Amino acid sequence: MKILKNYFLLLPFLSVLFFTSCDNDDDQITLNEVGYRGGVIVLNEGAFNNTNASVSFIDSENNLENDIFNNLNSFNLGDVAQSITYVGNNAYLVVNNSAKIEVVNAETFERISTIEDLPSPRFLKAVNSTKAYVSNYYSTEITILDLTNNVKTGAINFPIATGENGLRDQIETVGDEAFVVDQDSIGLIILNTTDDSVSGFMPLAVTPRNLVKDANDKLWVFAFDYDENFFIINPRVYQIDAASRSILNTIEINESVGYNSYNLIINNSGNKLYLLTDHIYEISTNNPTSYNLKFEIPAGIFPYGFNIDEENNLLYISDAIDFASQSDVHQFDLSDGSQTTFKAGIASSKFYIRP
Repeated sequence: MKILKNYFLLLPFLSVLFFTSCDNDDDQITLNEVGYRGGVIVLNEGAFNNTNASVSFIDSENNLENDIFNNLNSFNLGDVAQSITYVGNNAYLVVNNSAKIEVVNAETFERISTIEDLPSPRFLKAVNSTKAYVSNYYSTEITILDLTNNVKTGAINFPIATGENGLRDQIETVGDEAFVVDQDSIGLIILNTTDDSVSGFMPLAVTPRNLVKDANDKLWVFAFDYDENFFIINPRVYQIDAASRSILNTIEINESVGYNSYNLIINNSGNKLYLLTDHIYEISTNNPTSYNLKFEIPAGIFPYGFNIDEENNLLYISDAIDFASQSDVHQFDLSDGSQTTFKAGIASSKFYIRP
């Protein structure tokens, strides 16, 4: 499903950034030698109702012949690439509007298999080494996958709220339970991963949009509602204890929030969260009651996706432009403020750090 472009208020650019290009020396190596490691995988949604979704790779460590490689998928990926999940040696590319998941080798992106006949898949989460759940829009089902054979084996059904669409999104697991964002019912569906049953529902006061898990198995939810004019209201971040199904802390967000629904991410170490609103803010899991400015987004950039490569101190922000031409991907070096801009695929929405 297409997500509206994220428009932020243009604020004064308070720091000086210098545009640079990447220089490679004579010791360049080829992509085939390193695989898709030492850089960032960029998921490009493609234009809605087209079949031009794609995957790009930006090199940050290997000194390759090029800085960005587009169209890693040598096959037609489909219509609206929604998310990527890495499980073992495989990467699972969820393609929402094509109702399928492409399974590829995580190092080479060679196609392994295709899982089809899914309602409207959004996110995949492995609940153990052989089983995964997949959330869907417009369906009561949370799909069950066998990861050994990459096939659909069943579904867990949760009713759709009256008059709603069944908007289920991100999934996280804690112990033997999985928590699924349910925007219509305004809460989290809780599943028993042992017997694939519904074990409960945790209502929230504000509609959940994003869900991540930290290193201490605490859940974090970014939530907001819309008013009658479709303006965002009540933005906040919840910290949740999964075991007791209770809210531990609530952070009220005082900055303007744009229309991108995937504003909250967590670092690979699981101890820092990053929130995209008018700028990018940081939340420490050790101080779950406040947030601090991390990066001021320059005027003229309208973020559609972002991530931070902490090892290399690099920030990536995508601007989908018009959702029909190549996106601009802005790479900021947080050490010196330098900036490099790449042309990626259409509607670049998510970044996956591949150390």
